Amino acid sequence: MTTDPAIAYDDYSRANLRECYFHSFTGKNLPRVTYRKFSKSAADCPNDAARRGFIDEFCKSLADLKLEGDWQKMKFFLPDYARAGLSGDEIGKVENALAQKRKRRNEKLLEVYPHCSDEFSTRIEFLDAAFGSERYGLFDETSRIFTLGSCFALNIAEHLRQKGFAVGHCDQAEDLNSPFSNAKMLAVCAAPAPLKAAYVEHWVRFLYPADKGVDFEAVIKNELHRLEKLAESLKSAEFLIITCGNVLDYFMTAAAASAGYEIGPPVAPKFLSISHDEDIDLRSHLTHKLKEAGSEFRLGTYPEAVAALDALYAAIRNINPHAPILLTLSPVPIGNALGIVHARKLGAIEIDCLSKSLLKAALDDVMERKKSDRKLFYFPSFEIVRWVGPCMDAAVLGKEDASSRHVSEHVLTGVYEYFIHKFGRGAAPDQESVMEHTAVKTEYSRQQPSERYRQLLEQYQHLHLHGTTDTKPEEMFAGISLPHQAPRIGMLAKRTKAQTLLDYGCGKGKLYQVASITAGNAEYPSIKAFWGVKEITLYDPAYPPYTELPQGKFDGVICTDVLEHCPEEDLPWILAELFSYARHFVFANIACYAAKRILPNGENAHCTIQPPAWWKTTIERIASGFPQVQYQFVVTEVALGDDGAVIRKESVIERIFRR
Repeated sequence: MTTDPAIAYDDYSRANLRECYFHSFTGKNLPRVTYRKFSKSAADCPNDAARRGFIDEFCKSLADLKLEGDWQKMKFFLPDYARAGLSGDEIGKVENALAQKRKRRNEKLLEVYPHCSDEFSTRIEFLDAAFGSERYGLFDETSRIFTLGSCFALNIAEHLRQKGFAVGHCDQAEDLNSPFSNAKMLAVCAAPAPLKAAYVEHWVRFLYPADKGVDFEAVIKNELHRLEKLAESLKSAEFLIITCGNVLDYFMTAAAASAGYEIGPPVAPKFLSISHDEDIDLRSHLTHKLKEAGSEFRLGTYPEAVAALDALYAAIRNINPHAPILLTLSPVPIGNALGIVHARKLGAIEIDCLSKSLLKAALDDVMERKKSDRKLFYFPSFEIVRWVGPCMDAAVLGKEDASSRHVSEHVLTGVYEYFIHKFGRGAAPDQESVMEHTAVKTEYSRQQPSERYRQLLEQYQHLHLHGTTDTKPEEMFAGISLPHQAPRIGMLAKRTKAQTLLDYGCGKGKLYQVASITAGNAEYPSIKAFWGVKEITLYDPAYPPYTELPQGKFDGVICTDVLEHCPEEDLPWILAELFSYARHFVFANIACYAAKRILPNGENAHCTIQPPAWWKTTIERIASGFPQVQYQFVVTEVALGDDGAVIRKESVIERIFRR
C-alpha cells in the first residue's frame, strides 16, 4: 500500500520533531567529552581507594597523551562539575596533570577556538589560554585611573575602587555611549575656551525650552564647568579606560553640519541635552529639538565609526598625550532603538548585533592603524561576556535581577579580575598561573594544601593554645626572631618608601606590643616608628586573633622564622602568596638546621631543612613571576668549630633594584 507523503511527513513531525536528538552522531570517545566520562567514572567508583586508583590512572593517561588531532583543540581545564565529590588532594593531582599539558601548548595554539564547551570559564588561567597570557603592568593602587563610557565603565570603576585603586569616572547617561557622542564631547572639551563657550551657549539656548523658566546662564555655566572638570580629570589621569557601547546616534545632515558652531564628529551634541535630566517630557522635547536641528537617529556606518574612533583618540591625545589608553567594547546590549531610521524593519536584537559588529570591526581597524602608539591597548570584555559566557553554566545576563541588559555579577567579577591581572602593575595572579609562569611543579595551593600542611597547622594551633610543659601558652611563638631582623626590614622599608607592611606568620607578634624600641642611641615609641611605616597587618593561620587571610596588597611583606616550618611540597604556593601580597618587597629569614623544639607528634619543628643553594633555586623560580617585587631572604646555617662551639653562617639571597 502506498502512503501519502504529506500524511507521512505530518505524522513524523507530530510524533518526532519536537524530540529529535540532533547530536546522536556524537562519539562517546571524543576528546571533548573526556571530563564527562571522568566525572561519571569517578562517581561510580565503589570506594575511596578505587577512586584514587582511577584518578592515578587518569593522570598517567594525561601524561602519556600525544597532543594530536582533536586533542590539540583542548585547553585542559577541569570543569567545576568534575571537581564535585573529589578531595582536595585528588583535585590537586588532576589539576597538576592538566597544568603540564597546558604548559606545552596553550600559547602555541592560541588561534585555535577552544573546542570543549565544558572548559569555558572566567578563571584567569582559561582566559589567558583563550586570549593570550601577556601582561602589561600599567597601573597600581597609587595610579590615577579615569574611566569614560557606558555603565560598563562605571562598573569597572566601582570594582577597582573596592579593590583599593584610585579611580575617577565620567558620570553620564547610557544614551551617550557611542564613539560619536564621546568624541564630540571630548572635542568640545579640548577646544579653545572662546570657541567652547560659544558652542555651548548656542546649543543650550537652542535645545532647552524657553517657556519652562530655564535659567540659561546657570545651565551654560554648569555645562562649561562640567567640561572643564572632565578635561582636568583626563589631563591628570595616569591610565585611561574608554568603553565604547554602540553606533546609534543623532547624525547631522550635511547642510545642518555646515551651518556653523560644529566641533568634532557630525552628530548632535547629546551630552548637552540628556546627560543629566531623566524627566521624560524634557527628554522628549530635547529629542525633538535634536531632530529639528537637522539630525536623524540611525546606525553609523563602518567608515563613520572608524572616523569617530579616530576623533575620540585624537581628542584624548590632545588633552593627555602620554597616559596609556585602554579601549574596550561594552557587552551591554542597547536599551531600545525607538524612532531609528533604517531601510528595513529591524528588531532591537538585530540592531544591537549590527551595532556591536560594526564597532568591533572599527576598533580593530583603529588598533591596527595606530599600533605605533605603544600606549594604546584593547581589552576583550565584549568577547568574554558574549562569546565565553554562553558556554558557561550560569546565566551570563540577568542572573541577579532578570534584566537582559545587566551582566551577571559572577561574570563581571571574572572580567574585571582578569583586567587587573592583565593590566595591573604588581597585581597578584592566581597561584596556578604563577606556577605555570615559574615552571614550578606543585599539586597544592591555598585552596587545597597538602594533608601534611593541615596536620602541622593543627599541631601549631594546639601549641599556641596549650603550650608545653616547659613553655607557657602566652610565650609560645611570641615572635622572638623578629627583633634581630628589624634593622634589615627597616632598610628595605626606607629604600622602597613603604607605608604598609604585612607580617605573614607573625605568631603572637609580641614585638608590636612593646611600648618603646631602642636602636643604637635612638629610642622609638614603637616598631612602626622605627620602620617609618603607618600600618602593619598581622597574619598567622595558627593563632586565632590573626587567622583571617589578609585582603589587598601591602608595600612590604615580612616573614620571619616561618618558611622552614612549612612542608616542602607546600612551599611553592606559600612563597607565591608572599610575593602576591607585596607591592615593593618581600623579606624573610630561613633556618637551614634542625630546631630545638619538638612538636607534640614527635616531629622536629623545622620540617623543611635544605641548604642555601636549594632555597635560592626555589625562591628565584617563584620570584620570576613577580619581576616588579624586590626581595631579601637571609638564610642561616650552623656548624661546629674546631673548639666545639656552634658557628652560625648567614648568606643572603636577594634581588634589590639599585637606584
